[in-house]
Amino acid sequence: MKRFILVLAIICTSVKVAAQQFYIINSKSEVHNVTIVNGVASSQVLTSCSQAFSYAIAMNQQSFYYCTLSGQKGLYKASIVNNAISGCTFLSDLGGVVPTSLTINNSGTLYYASGKVLYKIDVANPVPVTIGTMPYTSAGDLAFYKNELYMASTANGIVKLDLANLSNSSVYVPLPNYSGSLFGLTSVTVNNTVEFYAFSQNNGQTDVLEIDMANQKLIGKVGTLPYIVSDAASPVEGGTTPVLHIDAVTITQQCSLQNKGQVQVSATPDLVGAVLTYSLNNAVSNTTGLFTNLSPGSYGLHVSSTTGTTKDTLINVPDYTFNKNALSILKTNPVCNIAGKIQFGIPNSNLYTVQYNTVGFPINHAFTGLAAGSYSFTILNQGGCPIDTVDVTLTQDICIPNVTFPNTFTPNNDGINDIFKPNATPPVSNYKLSIYNRWGTLIFVSADINTGWDGLYQGKPAGTGTYYWIADFTGLDGAKNSQNGSVTLIR
Repeated sequence: MKRFILVLAIICTSVKVAAQQFYIINSKSEVHNVTIVNGVASSQVLTSCSQAFSYAIAMNQQSFYYCTLSGQKGLYKASIVNNAISGCTFLSDLGGVVPTSLTINNSGTLYYASGKVLYKIDVANPVPVTIGTMPYTSAGDLAFYKNELYMASTANGIVKLDLANLSNSSVYVPLPNYSGSLFGLTSVTVNNTVEFYAFSQNNGQTDVLEIDMANQKLIGKVGTLPYIVSDAASPVEGGTTPVLHIDAVTITQQCSLQNKGQVQVSATPDLVGAVLTYSLNNAVSNTTGLFTNLSPGSYGLHVSSTTGTTKDTLINVPDYTFNKNALSILKTNPVCNIAGKIQFGIPNSNLYTVQYNTVGFPINHAFTGLAAGSYSFTILNQGGCPIDTVDVTLTQDICIPNVTFPNTFTPNNDGINDIFKPNATPPVSNYKLSIYNRWGTLIFVSADINTGWDGLYQGKPAGTGTYYWIADFTGLDGAKNSQNGSVTLIR
């Protein structure tokens, strides 16, 4: 039976680690989640989809691998989520080999040993491969550390295996005083300092011993587990460095409250399945990452994982107060038959939109074709929150008609400039156009602004020359107007 534990947990210097966490299987075939905090070891039994655990376990993130000697013997795969083992699936009978140690690297290759023979198997294509014979006998677990494979040997201590040439493998940390009682290791890196914990059986319990790997010596006991450990595994035993990533911090105005913000934090746990807790200023905490009703100011964001990994950053909630004085209103009242216009202006116009009749527009959009009346607009900020309501009134300006006439016309029936009449037809009333020849004889009269002189007088073409006209009309304001001028008739 396997009697050694090697669990690797490497934590990058940008995070803090409050606990060392790994999984063990004891002599009763119980799988425990073990945590060591400040020298105190505690454990919790996991529920499982299989009762056939007997030895040799390994992990990569939440994927859990184990070997059994009962039922369908061989290698299995499962998952560990929330202290429950599920999805137990048979992978291989390992060619009948009974491993005494098991681990997995980051690429998904399992390594296992039986006696002095080392094997490997790809979990994606579970066909056993014999690597070769080692100069040392396996006593327990295997694990990777800094891309090197280490093993617990029966009488030699911790052995570093040379995968390129197993015959070159050597004792890395000799532990002669624990020959026959040393059954495992777990390793943790904190602030670039590697801490190793060895496991030694002692009267039905297991002592956890700290080892100084840099100086290859034993430091002392740091805790005791109240059972015999058969094997152990860690989510990072393949050499993975667990890093908690804060992916995004989205800060927006809380539309329902005056000048309040809300923050949504999204983060990726250091390990799959780990639960994250978010807190602001070490006070308000939740597991959703959503914080509301925040006043403008700076906040300390702290994210922690159930693995003990944490991440800190500073966030700033801006002041959402709207400076109404910065908003300019450009309006043109309707006049005569020309419709009105409203347009807003503001610095940093890309940060705002304007809403009219529930439809949104850019803040500098020109609203045209407007009649006299009152118009209500809502100003929204970049987050879509309404920050102000603006009412604008347009009044109908007095229409002073500008009736203009051409100074020449050519009544030759070619369809071009054949009729003498106003160039445009503004809204007027009581219109009267009178035309005289140079001797003062009235030769044409019209009371319709759309009816002009066709160049005939008494049914005959009038002669080429200059004629004089007088136009009388009443504008929309009720004022009477009179204009006069001359026109040249050209044939």
